Amino acid sequence: MKTLKQIANALGIDKQKVYRYVKKHNIKEAHQDASISYYDESAEAQINKYFSERSVPNEAHRSTSKHIEAHRSTSKCFN
Repeated sequence: MKTLKQIANALGIDKQKVYRYVKKHNIKEAHQDASISYYDESAEAQINKYFSERSVPNEAHRSTSKHIEAHRSTSKCFN
């Protein structure tokens, strides 16, 4: 079992994104100990699948954003 922070770190994304997904999809923790929620392998697999399917568009977005920023910075030189 893992915490949301551990799942988010393994995916390389912000914990808050995972938290919002879990709340929106009503995914329940398998165990809670001292106010720390732990999620089982089934919940982890569901979370991993959701964010893995979205990693390609996010990467494309980052690449496009970098290209736009590079263009803006070089355009300023010519104005």
